[in-house]
Amino acid sequence: MYIPKIPDNSLKEEITRIIELCVKNNERFGCETSSFCAKESEDAIRLMEKELGANIPESYKDWLRFSHKCNIAHNLAWFWGT
Repeated sequence: MYIPKIPDNSLKEEITRIIELCVKNNERFGCETSSFCAKESEDAIRLMEKELGANIPESYKDWLRFSHKCNIAHNLAWFWGT
């Protein structure tokens, strides 16, 4: 399982815990039950805000700075990027 670098931001502890749970789940089932993509660029985040005409909450920006898209535990949770 590809794991992007965990950023030092407001979600560092939560992201670390999510990764730990995903690794354990993968080991338990013997396959990748979760997947993560690389972080989103700051330019893409700004462009999304401009196109939407709205501010993205800082906590979601912090998630995007970790992974722009992911699938956790076989579709238990999806996060989509910009």
